Amino acid sequence: MLFRFFPPEPPHYNIDSYDKDGNLLPAPEPIKISTSEDDSSEGSEKKSPVKMIMERHHNFREKAAVKRERDKNEPKDLTYKFVCSEPFDIPLPTAANNVELKTVKIKGGIMANVYRPLRNYKGVNKVILFSHGNATDLGGTHPLAVSLCKSTCCTVVTYDYSGYGHSGSFPSVTNTYRDVEALYDYCQSNLSDVLKEEVHVEESSVSVNNAVPAPPPKKGSSSNIILYGQSVGSGPSCWLLSKLSRKRKPPAALILHCPFTSGIRLITNSQELPCCIKLLDVFDNVKNIQHAKCPVFILHGIKDEEVDIRHSLALQEAVPETYRREPWWVPNRGHNDITEGSAGMAAYIVKVNEFLDTLD
Repeated sequence: MLFRFFPPEPPHYNIDSYDKDGNLLPAPEPIKISTSEDDSSEGSEKKSPVKMIMERHHNFREKAAVKRERDKNEPKDLTYKFVCSEPFDIPLPTAANNVELKTVKIKGGIMANVYRPLRNYKGVNKVILFSHGNATDLGGTHPLAVSLCKSTCCTVVTYDYSGYGHSGSFPSVTNTYRDVEALYDYCQSNLSDVLKEEVHVEESSVSVNNAVPAPPPKKGSSSNIILYGQSVGSGPSCWLLSKLSRKRKPPAALILHCPFTSGIRLITNSQELPCCIKLLDVFDNVKNIQHAKCPVFILHGIKDEEVDIRHSLALQEAVPETYRREPWWVPNRGHNDITEGSAGMAAYIVKVNEFLDTLD
């Protein structure tokens, strides 16, 4: 099955690159590719949905090839600064948001943001690995990541899937699995100071995108990493949960935000699939979540018209009873608006913190 990805074009952010001497490098030219939507003018031949998806996939690969060549010629030892587009931009750091930000590029050319609390008053040693929804990127995720970090005192790591934003390669189901696993390994190797002890960083010593130097790399505890999957992000999150749980190295917890049971079930809106169809399915969350060996918290808007709440009801039932936590079925909210408005964000933070407080 070809799952259709919708990376924002242009991205909701830019990346400024600096060499080892602190000099800002010239920004690369935007990569322009034709899309099936560009050919939708009057008089043009109407294309079938399958053909449009195939052409879109081909265009993603062309764009990935250009990015790959750029990465080959990129100087080593670069540092990166995240520049968010309006209306998602939030200046950092300030006394109000109490958050510092570091932008990194990891294995596979994946861009990621690491949000850390300037002062960890709660002594929290948890990292939230956040996998975002389909039609967004690091820029669109930025405000929520800041709020999560500030309100939970957790370090929050967001990233762009392959082919999204300024990440390399092209979007595919397999690549999302590779991406989330690479970020998980990054958290263990580079955030071990967070995962093993309390963090107390003086505000005066921090500047945006320049974090306090980390100690020599060493493996952090997987039991302190929380997987968070929003919408399509539930796919890679449930996949990694299953893989880690079957290795008897489960994460600290799993949070699912308006998830779906599987790719085909999302399209057909049916939870019962013939065996022959199951073989073609992708993001089989309802199967993967059965392997959970950590607490699972699911939240879903009751008025969600993109992913019916029945998907979350089925996932909640599939979680082993020992690890099933009380879900939050959000009244009067849909797929993308659970955290909208001050009241919505406040209620969301309360529910997330209530769940986090139950963890060791």
